[in-house]
Amino acid sequence: MNNIRRWLGFLFFASDKEVRGILVLSVILLILVLTRFWFSIREPYGNVRISQRIIENAPKVVDGKVKKRNEKKFNPPERSIEPNRSSVADWISFGLDTVLAQRIHKFQSKGGNFEKPSDLKKIYGMPLWFYDSIEPYLVISEDRNIVPESIQPNKKFASANKKPHPLPSIGLNAADSSQLIKITGIGPVRARGIIKYREILGGFSQKTQLLEVYGIDSTVYGSIKDQVTIDTSMYPVERIAINQAEFKTLLRHPYLSYEQVKALVNFRTQHKMISRSDFLKFPFLTEAQKTKLIPYLRFRLSAS
Repeated sequence: MNNIRRWLGFLFFASDKEVRGILVLSVILLILVLTRFWFSIREPYGNVRISQRIIENAPKVVDGKVKKRNEKKFNPPERSIEPNRSSVADWISFGLDTVLAQRIHKFQSKGGNFEKPSDLKKIYGMPLWFYDSIEPYLVISEDRNIVPESIQPNKKFASANKKPHPLPSIGLNAADSSQLIKITGIGPVRARGIIKYREILGGFSQKTQLLEVYGIDSTVYGSIKDQVTIDTSMYPVERIAINQAEFKTLLRHPYLSYEQVKALVNFRTQHKMISRSDFLKFPFLTEAQKTKLIPYLRFRLSAS
């Protein structure tokens, strides 16, 4: 031991006190290393394998619980099911979500039919557990062109003598935001969109122009078209004097492209004037464009 102490003192140029400190630290480090090694070789691998097995089986356990929970929602029918004849109420009674039941009805109301039972899985969002549960009951009959009737969720609670509230009739060219939001299906955002497009357009000349407003599709249009009127008799659309208007003025109209405005101006420059009959013969405009543009153009100096 003394030889080791002398050797360490010579190697590190240390005093006897410093050498003793080095020896004590070395012993402590050795004990720590051996302790760590001893615990590592005695680690319970069996518990690790059990944990891994639990992790691997977790998805199956979760799927099983989900399936078991969903099976409780499924109501087995007492008879076979013809999906092309089933109504929204039928699907809901089987345990299907109301949104999906209405989605099936919408698909069928547009002419869609189920050619085979597995076609039901093509409905967007159809849960696999529901199809697996109902598949044994599905039967496709030869007569598939029957669209189920939709239902009103609270129909049985509605009074038989209750009269529907009359829908408001709003003039599209006179209404402000506060009036437009009274229309069922129109909120503040769509109301602002209608007013903004009305300003760009110069007023609405027909109801179908609402389909050109951002955020209004055919479904929304179908729900609001009977609540609005075209009030051009009181608030006529703004007309552009096609023979006097500048290039920029014509280009601001949403129904005209840059190339079409350029062709109009070139024709006007060459012939001094564009008549109504000339306009209707222009090959660079489709018949639909001409029909839509006519209410917004004035061909003579007088207001006609």
